Amino acid sequence: MKELNIKHLEGEKFYFRFDIEDFEGGWKPGQVKERTHKSLNRDANGRFILEIWEHHNKFDAWAFTSKYYELDNSEVLDCVNKAFEQKQISEKQKNDFLAEFNAPFRKPIKYFDNVTVFHDDTYKLLKSGTNYYLCKENESYKLTCHPYEPCTIIEGRCIHNAFEITDVFESFLYKEKITSITGREYGPKEFCDLVYAMIENNLDDVNIDYVEKKLWDNKKNIENNKPENIEEDDDDEIDEEALETDFGYKLDGSLRERIIKMMEIAGDDENNKWKISTIKESYKRAKVNLYPAAEKFISRYAYLFSAMFPTFKYEMDCTKFFFDCYDSIDEDTDQVELLRKATFDTTLPNTGYNFSKIYLKVKEKALCNITAVGRFGYFPASTLYVGENGKLYATKDNINDIRVYDNVVDLLEYELRDHIPMGITD
Repeated sequence: MKELNIKHLEGEKFYFRFDIEDFEGGWKPGQVKERTHKSLNRDANGRFILEIWEHHNKFDAWAFTSKYYELDNSEVLDCVNKAFEQKQISEKQKNDFLAEFNAPFRKPIKYFDNVTVFHDDTYKLLKSGTNYYLCKENESYKLTCHPYEPCTIIEGRCIHNAFEITDVFESFLYKEKITSITGREYGPKEFCDLVYAMIENNLDDVNIDYVEKKLWDNKKNIENNKPENIEEDDDDEIDEEALETDFGYKLDGSLRERIIKMMEIAGDDENNKWKISTIKESYKRAKVNLYPAAEKFISRYAYLFSAMFPTFKYEMDCTKFFFDCYDSIDEDTDQVELLRKATFDTTLPNTGYNFSKIYLKVKEKALCNITAVGRFGYFPASTLYVGENGKLYATKDNINDIRVYDNVVDLLEYELRDHIPMGITD
């Protein structure tokens, strides 16, 4: 074990903590609970790093030191076994780590300043600095993304439910293919075709399944980004009568009735219990209490919204209403860090009690314990909290604007008031 003369890690990837010791005499609010702990991390060059964090005063969260040590393979395995014995990781997490440990190290794409991941006679995919580009015929198109769906954005043109750009470039850098949510497999050439088709056909704000089905599998039916057999008037209004055949199930009735039917089609049931072990892991890693009402909410709704693909009266609204729970399996968006930010003041050490102003304001309004359960809605997203009183509290990180709902239907009725769902895709 070699001590490193550094103040922080570059490109740190956190795995787990172990050898946790609390201060003697128990813990009270306003005090630091842990005297010391160790954590296993990995830096941008693939080295496994042990961090030893030690607090020197239970009444002063800033009185701490942190030391770093480079580990050899046997020392890494000792750490894993200790964490497992101390029940800091599950058997599955241990096996997942060992699989990564035994695999060749892959330096993340974000640590390459200039690299070309694909080049043929037509296209080039390259990263320059922090930016990603598709190049064709002396033209360069900047590629970005919104991570929550995720959606791929080409110079402002958006493909919903597509790919996270860093995932795409990293996979192609290491000669791997990627797969869309529809199951279609993409090599770099196919991905370039998808991206350039958005530019060539003047498409924007469409789902990836639309592009795949309508553009590639049936190109002759594409006309100005409109589904075949649907006429569009001067106000870009979609013919409601055509929705039943082109978009699966047609919705009617009041907005509330449409929402209830939409949830029913997506599989909502009060007895639903999704497997949420990876979500619970996020709360454990973030040191956030997952209270019973919130756990019940997550068990029922965690993945329900991802099964809802509504279509709307106006084409500009045709984007998926999303809800992202804090799922640790989604490493790209660092859901653990988002959970911390929704709960704690991240400018202070994460001692488990330095709550953020917005969290305290929501708790004050709820008059009970609350738990942040995810981010939802249209961009910019809102943070959703569940109170032990069963109510839902939503805010766009504004302490003066906290919306309260009795249930999910009330929440959706408010959020979709300007985006009336007309149908739901199959």
